[in-house]
Amino acid sequence: MYLMTRFDPRLFGAEEAEDFASAIFARPSSPEKSAAIRAYIISRYRQFLTEGGSGGDWKEPLLGFLREYQLPNV
Repeated sequence: MYLMTRFDPRLFGAEEAEDFASAIFARPSSPEKSAAIRAYIISRYRQFLTEGGSGGDWKEPLLGFLREYQLPNV
């Protein structure tokens, strides 16, 4: 979503992205988990937009996330 907004916000703006993220998992088997997932996706999206800024390098927020992400111990 972040990349689509950064490439052309006229085609997929922030409001549309957040509407999309709010709609996924709309019929969950676990409403609490689904709400947490949706909130995480929207907060990460907003964080990427903030970190990338309007004139910044759009790749940096994603690369930083990938560098720091740790898989959970399952």
